[in-house]
Amino acid sequence: MSFPFFATLGAHYPAAEIVTIAKPAFLPLLDLLPFPTTRLPFHKQDQPGLGGIIGFCRSHPELRDATVYFCLPPSLSSALMGLASGARHRVGYRSDARGLLLTHKANPPTGIHRRQAYCQLLSLYNGQPDVEIADPPLPALPPLPAAGDSGQYIVLNPNAQASSRRLPFSKWSELLQPLGGQRFILIGTEADRERNDRLQECLPTGSEYRNLAGATSIMELARLLAHSRGVISNDSGPAHLAAYVGARLVVFIGAADPVETVQVGRDGSVLVLTAGADCAPCVKNECPLETLVCLTELDLTHQAPSIRKFLRLG
Repeated sequence: MSFPFFATLGAHYPAAEIVTIAKPAFLPLLDLLPFPTTRLPFHKQDQPGLGGIIGFCRSHPELRDATVYFCLPPSLSSALMGLASGARHRVGYRSDARGLLLTHKANPPTGIHRRQAYCQLLSLYNGQPDVEIADPPLPALPPLPAAGDSGQYIVLNPNAQASSRRLPFSKWSELLQPLGGQRFILIGTEADRERNDRLQECLPTGSEYRNLAGATSIMELARLLAHSRGVISNDSGPAHLAAYVGARLVVFIGAADPVETVQVGRDGSVLVLTAGADCAPCVKNECPLETLVCLTELDLTHQAPSIRKFLRLG
C-alpha cells in the first residue's frame, strides 16, 4: 500500500536520493519500484529500544544527511527514528504522542484508503493540496520455473496473521468444490505448511495440488503470483502483493475496514467478497463475538459462477 507513495515521491522529486528503512524481509520488494532506493534494514528485535534506534541512525551517515524524513508507520518508534536521524523536516501523523517529534504533522485522516493517506504526507510537507497519486508501472517479472507454465495454475492462500481474517475450512470447501479440474499452488511461510495441507481435504476430487509454503522468497512469491491464472486469498500481505503485480485476485474481507485497507488492483483485477455483517468492520485481530460471522456468512456456493467468470475458467 505504500508503493504509490514511493512513486508519487519520485515523480515530485526526481533528482532526490531516496533512502528506505524497512524490515529486512521486506526490502527485496523495493525491486518492484521503477527507480532505485538506498536500503537500510532495521528490526526492533535486533536493535531494541531507544538505544537501538540511536545506534542505528549513528551507524548510517546517509540518514544524518537527510533533508526530510517521511514517517509512514503510525508508531512512536518510527517517529523517534526520524528525530534521531537528524533530518531537518520530519513529516507524519499525530498519534501515540508523536506530535512533539514531528515538524510537519496532522491528525490521522479517516474514511480514505491508506495509500491515499500516505500520499497526503507529501501535501503536508510541500503545501500543495490534492497531490495526485502516481501508480507505479506494472513490474515486469519473469515466470517462476517451480510453478510450471504461466497462466496454468491458481494460487490459494488460506493464511493470515489475524484469525479474524482467516476463512474457515468449511467455507474453503464450499468455494473450491465448483472449481474442479484446476491446478492449485498453496503459498505461505514454513509455519503455514500444516495449515495448507489441511486445505487439501477441501479440494475437488482429481485436482492437482502443490504446497509451496516456506519454499519461496518474497520476490519469488511475486513472480509466482504475477504469472498465475488467479489468486484466491484471505486478506493478507500476499493478497496486497498479488494485486500490485497485476494478478487476478479474489479476496475475502472479514474484520478489516475495506475503505482503508482493501487491495487495490489494476483495471478491475480484484474481486472483493464480504458478507456485510452488522458487526463489521471491527478491525479486531480476534473476533470479539467468537462467531466470525463476517466470514462464515459468505455465500460462496452462489458466488461460484461469478468467481469462475472472474478467473476466466469458462
